[in-house]
Amino acid sequence: SSAQVLAYVRALAQNGPATPLKEGGFRNTPDYVRAVAVFQRLGSEFGEGQSAYVPRAKNWLKSITSPAVQVHVGEAFLPDSIIQFQAGWRNTSEVTFNLYAVTLVEDARFGSQGWEHGLDVTGRPKLKTWSRKIEDKHDYQPTSETITLDEKLAPGAYVIELATGDQTARDLLLVSDATLVLRTSPTQALAYVCDVVRGAPLANAAVVVWEYYDQRIDDKTTRYAHKLTATTDDSGLAR
Repeated sequence: SSAQVLAYVRALAQNGPATPLKEGGFRNTPDYVRAVAVFQRLGSEFGEGQSAYVPRAKNWLKSITSPAVQVHVGEAFLPDSIIQFQAGWRNTSEVTFNLYAVTLVEDARFGSQGWEHGLDVTGRPKLKTWSRKIEDKHDYQPTSETITLDEKLAPGAYVIELATGDQTARDLLLVSDATLVLRTSPTQALAYVCDVVRGAPLANAAVVVWEYYDQRIDDKTTRYAHKLTATTDDSGLAR
């Protein structure tokens, strides 16, 4: 049945066959090429409306074969640090990296795609941009690498963007010797800004707190956001 075929092909795409390792044990490697072939066969053998699983198969096929990119910055960096992040791509022969400087207290916005996509970089100069050729083996396998920037970055907030075609991915890259501790209750928020190494309070630091929530009425979801601004006192506190 189409349900059994779909379950089989999902197993191929998620786990794949087990391959024995020289040092012992086994490793599962997704077989995307085989999965794509079965997905395509499922779509050709069952016409529109003949199986409820065909739309699922088409969605899975699209997710496996379409170009995709991802980028992840795992931590904040102290000034003069070596900057590294993870980048991944799939089904592409070239990716482009773009680096922008942003100001979080002014530029942060919240939307349905996540706040990092709300950082508007339209019209901003690119601090750095470079492209990389990728050997696309047409096996649909995703690839991930650690990327190291050639130069150090001045203290500040940056957006690192990875693009291929019309697909983009972003993450925040933060270089700072300050950190923020936030405590909240149902009625108030307390922020403490301090030196990240010594823990000493930092006075006169600008702090912005966003409060946002979703409200669903009549099958329509609306996002509400409130922006609160404050400056830390001599104790590094902002209320």
